[in-house]
Amino acid sequence: MSLLLEDVRVIDITAYLSGPFLTMLLGGMGAEVIKVERPQIGDSCRWTQPFAGPRGVGFKRNSDEDISLVFLKRDRNKKGITLNVNNAKGREIFLKLVAKADILVENFRPGVMKNLKIDYEQVKKVKSDIIYCSISSFGQDGPYRDYPGFDHIAQGSSGIMTVTGLPEGPPLKCGSPIGDTVASLYGAIGILGALIHKQRTGRGERIDVSMQDGLFSLVMDEALDFLAKEGISVRAGNRLPRLSPFSAYETKDKRYLMICVVDDNQWTNLLKAMGREELSKDARFITRETRFEHIEEIERLVVRWASSKTLEEAVEILRPLHVPCAPVVDTVNELLRHPQLLHRGMITELEHPTYGPTGVKAFEFPIKFANSAAKLDKPAPRLGHDNEEIYGRLLGLSKETLSRLEAEGII
Repeated sequence: MSLLLEDVRVIDITAYLSGPFLTMLLGGMGAEVIKVERPQIGDSCRWTQPFAGPRGVGFKRNSDEDISLVFLKRDRNKKGITLNVNNAKGREIFLKLVAKADILVENFRPGVMKNLKIDYEQVKKVKSDIIYCSISSFGQDGPYRDYPGFDHIAQGSSGIMTVTGLPEGPPLKCGSPIGDTVASLYGAIGILGALIHKQRTGRGERIDVSMQDGLFSLVMDEALDFLAKEGISVRAGNRLPRLSPFSAYETKDKRYLMICVVDDNQWTNLLKAMGREELSKDARFITRETRFEHIEEIERLVVRWASSKTLEEAVEILRPLHVPCAPVVDTVNELLRHPQLLHRGMITELEHPTYGPTGVKAFEFPIKFANSAAKLDKPAPRLGHDNEEIYGRLLGLSKETLSRLEAEGII
C-alpha cells in the first residue's frame, strides 16, 4: 500500500503537545518528519513522568535511557536530531535543512522564531515555497498575542469551560487536552490544504493556528448567544438544552447509559421500549418543539425507566428498536477492552526505541484508508538518534564534522 504523504519532508521544531501531535499525524501518513531538539535537553516532555526504560515503567527516572511515556506517545513516526538554533552556526544548519523540506511546524510563543532569525520571512528566503505552520495560544496577532498559554489557558479563554459542567456548578475544563489537540487537527487540515494549493500554483503558505480560535469554533457551533438571551443555561452537564432525552441516565446497577433522541421516529421507538406507547399521541410530546417545552417531564420519565433496568437490559431493549444509545465507559480498563476499538485496531502497545514493547497502551492512527497506509508504527526517537543519517544524507556532513559540531555544542 502507498503512503499518502510519501516524499513529503517536515521539519518539526515543536514541543509539548499541539505541535508534536500534529507532526505525529503527518508522520503516520508517511511524511518524513525530522524532529529538531535542543542538544542534551530535548523536548521538555521527555522529562515528564512516568517513564519507560530498561527497568520497565515507573514514576522515577532511573537511567539515561528512560523516556517519558508522554513523549513516546506524541513523537511516534519521527526521526530525531539535535541542533542548537540559538547559535549562528546552528541556525545556518537549520536553514539548510529547511531548504530541503516541504513543511515547517513550530509552536513557540509569537516572536520567538523571529528572535531566533528563523521566522517565516527568513525561511522564505531559502525556501520560497515552504509551508510554514505556527500554533500558539492566541495567534500571531491581536492584543493577546504575546501572552503565554497552555491547554488550560485556551480552554478557559475560548468558552469551552463556559459550556462544561453543571448549571449550578463552576465552569469545568474538558478532561482531555482538547485545546492542544484541536489546534493540531486544524493545523493538519491547513497543511494538507496548503499542499494541494502548492501542487496547483507552486506557492507555499503561512499558516497561523490559535488554540483559542479552534476551541471557540467548537463552542459557537451551538446558538449559545440566543440560548443565553432566552435564559437557558449553556452549562447543562450531560444534557443538551434543546433536546430530550439527550443525556446519560443512571441504571439499576449504578451504571450510566447515554440515550440520544433527535427525531419523532426515535421518540416513538423509545416509548415502545419503555412500554409507554400511549404517550405517542400526547400533545405535550408529539413534536420536537412540544417536547422542548416539556423537557423536565420527559427527563423524569426516562430517569424512572432507566433506573428500573440494568445497563445490559436497557441496551438489549433499545438497540433492536434503533434508539441511539451507548453504555458510558467509566474505567480505563473497560475502555481498553472495548470491542469496537479492538476491532478497529485503535489500541496498540507503546514501544521504547531501544527496549521495545512497554506494556503501556496507546492509540493507533484514527483514520482508515482503503488504498493507502497510515499507521503509528515507529517508536519515538532517542535524543539525537538520527543525527548521522539526516545530516549525512541531506547535508553531506561527515562523521568527523558531526563530532566537531557535537563538541562545540551545536548538535
